[in-house]
Amino acid sequence: MKSSVNYTFEVQVMSAEKLSFLLPAVFTIGPHIDDEASLLKYAKLLSPPNKLSNHVIELVQGIIEGETRVLAVSMTMEQIFKGTKEFKQEVFEKVQLELNQFWLLIYNANVKQLVDVRGHEYFSYLGQRTQMGEVGSKEGQTLQNAAKVDAETKIISTQRQGEGKKKKKSR
Repeated sequence: MKSSVNYTFEVQVMSAEKLSFLLPAVFTIGPHIDDEASLLKYAKLLSPPNKLSNHVIELVQGIIEGETRVLAVSMTMEQIFKGTKEFKQEVFEKVQLELNQFWLLIYNANVKQLVDVRGHEYFSYLGQRTQMGEVGSKEGQTLQNAAKVDAETKIISTQRQGEGKKKKKSR
């Protein structure tokens, strides 16, 4: 019997501003294998009421979708975008809290890049804005460097002119 299972989801969630986006995620979930009582409870959880039951998949999916939506709706898109790592970590923590009651453990969780829902290009826009900001700051840095070189050139030129005048006077 395989103890952990991969669950792949693409959860559609909404931010505090009611902007939709997709959260693609893969969770590897299974029982606490070092605890016999947890393994027995996990075995009972896997025993479906009927042979065609997907109740564990539905349970895990429901928890992940629910916790992700609750967290996302409490944050603005900017908060989610700027704090993607923290957002993902908080999703994992909230999901794990819910899974604990079913004796399940997240062994691994990966949230891929947040994706815009068709018609809502917010993440694309923020990414472009960030890139433009980087280009703008690089252009600004280049202009600052050019001004610094100009100033240093003028100083050296002035110093050389002064040295040239001293040599003429000493002759």
